[in-house]
Amino acid sequence: MDAALFILSLIHDVFRQRTLFDDLGTPSWTDGQHIRAFAVRLKRGDASAWTEFQQRLDSDRDLTLAVRAILIDQFIVLEMPESGNLSLNLPWNVKPLPIPSEKKFLFALNVLDRDPVAVYADPRVHFAPDFPHLYETGDPNKFLPPSNISRGEIMYIEMKPGLAGPARIGRVTFSHTRKTIYYDGKKLQSLKGSGYKANYYNVESGMWYWISKCRKDGNDALYPATVQIDDDVRDEYWTEIRMQPENTHLSKFKSPGKHSKRRPC
Repeated sequence: MDAALFILSLIHDVFRQRTLFDDLGTPSWTDGQHIRAFAVRLKRGDASAWTEFQQRLDSDRDLTLAVRAILIDQFIVLEMPESGNLSLNLPWNVKPLPIPSEKKFLFALNVLDRDPVAVYADPRVHFAPDFPHLYETGDPNKFLPPSNISRGEIMYIEMKPGLAGPARIGRVTFSHTRKTIYYDGKKLQSLKGSGYKANYYNVESGMWYWISKCRKDGNDALYPATVQIDDDVRDEYWTEIRMQPENTHLSKFKSPGKHSKRRPC
């Protein structure tokens, strides 16, 4: 068996059996589908599937960490204890990768040494700033850069220091996998349902945010709030979303709030 097909098939089998919820990455259902598609294409003789798989490793750090963990756990990749370098340990009946391809693959897997690290906060840290275990070492560049093709989307963005906070209408851009939102120089990652009245957090500061598509009636906030509109989206917001072109001169508006009869604690 070819080494590329062997590696993809092994990763796919492990993805089917379990999901890694740990510091070595969390493969999603979509990741598993992509791996399966790569393996099927490679089995049918499409050599570009391996190239696309390596490109995905280069651009998705979480997936790379998951793949690395699987291959080390299965003893297909060995990590040298002194240097931390990686090497392939394929079964005797598997045809090895060409040397350039093997080097490129191992370089992609060696993401822990390749990427710089910095300290960033767990999303819960602004509730308990004196708990040092909530600060973790991580890579500030682990999230994909925003797409240069897409103009992004106009969204409602509310900072959540509590149940309510400053709110804006602005244009956000997404990473290639749409796992990360970029706005005003900030990298915002999904809370995956663990937030209260919030769905994203700033990976540098740990601050929570609520980000959603803009409503046509302007009632985006949970509680009454004044919403600022970024200058670069003001015309488009009023004409295409709110259908009120006569208001394009307005740079802010008052949102009555979905819970206008209730006040945040």
